Amino acid sequence: MEDFEIENGVLTEYQGEDVDVIVPEGVREIGEGAFWRCDVESVRLPQGIRAIRSGAFMNCRSLRRINLPESVRTIETEAFHGSGLRAIRLPEGLKRIEADCFSGTELTEIVIPEGVRVIKSGSVDVSGNDGGSIVHIPAGVERIESSAFRGDIPRIVSASGAAFGCLSLRGCSHLLSLTVPAGTEVSECAFGFDEESKRLRSRLTVQYTGGTE
Repeated sequence: MEDFEIENGVLTEYQGEDVDVIVPEGVREIGEGAFWRCDVESVRLPQGIRAIRSGAFMNCRSLRRINLPESVRTIETEAFHGSGLRAIRLPEGLKRIEADCFSGTELTEIVIPEGVRVIKSGSVDVSGNDGGSIVHIPAGVERIESSAFRGDIPRIVSASGAAFGCLSLRGCSHLLSLTVPAGTEVSECAFGFDEESKRLRSRLTVQYTGGTE
């Protein structure tokens, strides 16, 4: 326990040197910047964690594995920004993903859980991932905000009928394929309003499931 600074259930700072870390039982939040720039390779979180606060694992370049318990409800801004993550399973109970959580990582796939209702601006940002990430959107998503997706995302697969409105795909210059349910609106200005955005929209292949468009 001496490696952990814990205040009222919040892990405020990891002070150890182990590369494989087991967070103690009883911790309810990983505090802001708690593992910032730590050389950890794997982190095991206990059941009961509710929130991963801003920048909690920011710039943990060696981090490859972390479990997110089903109790996690919120992942805040830049929580994993610049970390070495290549894969992560997001818990089904997750309600909110804030901006830039996964920017600068090496994630190849992001599966948004059923509990998320709104994909907020910048919440699916994989900028800095040169390998590209595939994004899966669940049926329960009701709204997609402008600039919701950013970075090297070649494909999005959506089970939701939520519209891809103006600017929703701004920042997705690598997007080539979008799969959506029949009847889903994909705006002509989804990428933006300038000529380059129009070119990206005309290049985009939209595949409709469950009916004929």
